[in-house]
Amino acid sequence: MTQATEAAQVARTIWTNHYLCPCGEEWSDEHDATCNDCCPVCDKEIEPFISDDGSITEKQIDAAREATLAKLGLCRCADCGCISRSEDLDGIKHLSQRVLPGDEMADGQCPECGALSYRVRLPESLYVVVHEHEYGMTVYQARATREPTVGELVKALKIDFDEEKGETLHVVVPEAPVRIGVA
Repeated sequence: MTQATEAAQVARTIWTNHYLCPCGEEWSDEHDATCNDCCPVCDKEIEPFISDDGSITEKQIDAAREATLAKLGLCRCADCGCISRSEDLDGIKHLSQRVLPGDEMADGQCPECGALSYRVRLPESLYVVVHEHEYGMTVYQARATREPTVGELVKALKIDFDEEKGETLHVVVPEAPVRIGVA
C-alpha cells in the first residue's frame, strides 16, 4: 500500500447517518458516505433525516428528528415516549375521563403503556404584524413553525400594503401570550 493510499484512508470522513422509518423504527449507522439504508423492521429503503460528520450538535439532531416525526405524521406517547403510527395505536378507553374540553385530542392510546399518544407537531411561534396606514392601524396574528419573511407574512395574511403611501409594517414576536382588550 502506498503512502498516498494510506493517507486517503486516514483522511476519509466517517458519517453517522440517522434514520427514521414511517413504521416508527429509528436507528443510526456509520458509513463513509451519506447514504440510504434499509429499515431493520420493514426493509423499506430510507434516506437519513440527518448525517453527522462529527460537527453536528445533539440539539440539531433532535430538531431534525422532531421535524421528521412531524413530517411522517407519527405519534408519541405522552408518558413513555413510544413512537407509533396512528393506525397502530389502541382506541382510547374512558375518553371523557381522560380528555377535558379544550384539551388537545389524542390520536389514540399507547400500545406499550396505555397512556395517551399525540401526533408530533413542530412548535409554533406567534407573529403579530402591525400595519400602520392612512386610516389608523390594523393588527394581524399568524402562527408558523419557522420564522417567516415579512413578504411571506404579507402574502399569507393578505395585507394590502403600499409603502409609497407611507404605510409601515412592524413584526413582533411576543415572548408571552398577548392580551388585547380592556382588563
